[in-house]
Amino acid sequence: MKDTNRFRILWVAVAVLVVLNMGMIAWFTFFAHRQPPPQRLFLEKELNFDEKQKEDYRVMREEHFLKARALREHIKILKEAFFKSIADSSLSDDELRKRALDIGTEASQLDLLTFKHFRDVRQICTSQQKEKFDEIIEEVLRGMDRQGPPPRREHPDAPPPPDR
Repeated sequence: MKDTNRFRILWVAVAVLVVLNMGMIAWFTFFAHRQPPPQRLFLEKELNFDEKQKEDYRVMREEHFLKARALREHIKILKEAFFKSIADSSLSDDELRKRALDIGTEASQLDLLTFKHFRDVRQICTSQQKEKFDEIIEEVLRGMDRQGPPPRREHPDAPPPPDR
């Protein structure tokens, strides 16, 4: 085979690889990391709220979000303190139960807050919307519960990812 033929084959191979790389970059940039549409307006859309209902719902949703976030943060702090005490052998079983009960009480408060929020949302619905609401509320709650898997580590011995 002549050197010019080898050289031509090499150039064609390089050109194909460049085009493939550009295609992969474009795919990752535009398609791979797209977020699904936000679910926060799911009820508003599914129930076809009028403008007054939309305004009321958005106010209720924002208020609920702020209260729920505060409760979730407090639960997180309580759980961190609870599990940091693993090395403390001086803690009695009663103290551990009390701390676990405190976490459970806060989680219960969060569930009650969420229940009351959705009951209030249902109150602003028309009778037709209430029927639809009753059909889709389980789907909404499943969506709220959905959490992704824990972050993966590059290597089993690698340190955990930094807190954000």
